[in-house]
Amino acid sequence: MINNIISNYSNTFDIFSKIIILKLFYSSFIIFILYNLPLIFAYKILNKGTPFFLKKTLYNLFNTFYKSPVSLLMYYYGNKSITNTLKHYITQAPTSLYQTVIINITYLILYLFWYLSIGVNSIIPLALIYSIYISEISYKFIDNEKFEFTNQITFYNSNKGFFWTLGLIYGIIEFFYLSQFGLEIIGLFLYVCICFPLLNNYNYVNNHYSLNLFYVPENILGLILNPRCSPD
Repeated sequence: MINNIISNYSNTFDIFSKIIILKLFYSSFIIFILYNLPLIFAYKILNKGTPFFLKKTLYNLFNTFYKSPVSLLMYYYGNKSITNTLKHYITQAPTSLYQTVIINITYLILYLFWYLSIGVNSIIPLALIYSIYISEISYKFIDNEKFEFTNQITFYNSNKGFFWTLGLIYGIIEFFYLSQFGLEIIGLFLYVCICFPLLNNYNYVNNHYSLNLFYVPENILGLILNPRCSPD
């Protein structure tokens, strides 16, 4: 039995070892240098007797022009880091610019909900954001000859429970622990690496009739591409 398990998962173990050895510490170090270290120094300087009004102004400027754009770049970097390390295992599942735009609109909507939420309620949009992020990475490595997905949106909709669970777990970890130390991006990268064997071996469902969670973003994009003509 043990031999069968090792045989079935040997490819996954090989992939996981490549992540750990080649990219885990290197990518974490890059994220820390470009994101966490400037935050530590900036906030430390701001907290040294700076007048309240000036401190608040500089804090907002720093978050707007450095923290926010760099955090987006680091999330993208984490995604690309895993993809580039395991590029030989990518299955080229079908995707399109249309789907990418819809997913990005969804990110924006969920981010606004997160920004407007208070306290523990912010975990809900966080969990959804991370569930989509994790599904994007998973989709690149699925055995599509077996599952026969035609697009990434169906992939997410058909397996939303699985991705919601993973997103919720990390959302809770981030809210109660990592966000206090500014380690949410490094934490997500490590979390995805740890979950990768599960993501790579999960028995995904392909259900074209599952509830479409991207209905609102699809309609928003439809209105942008085909705006209704106002009556004369």
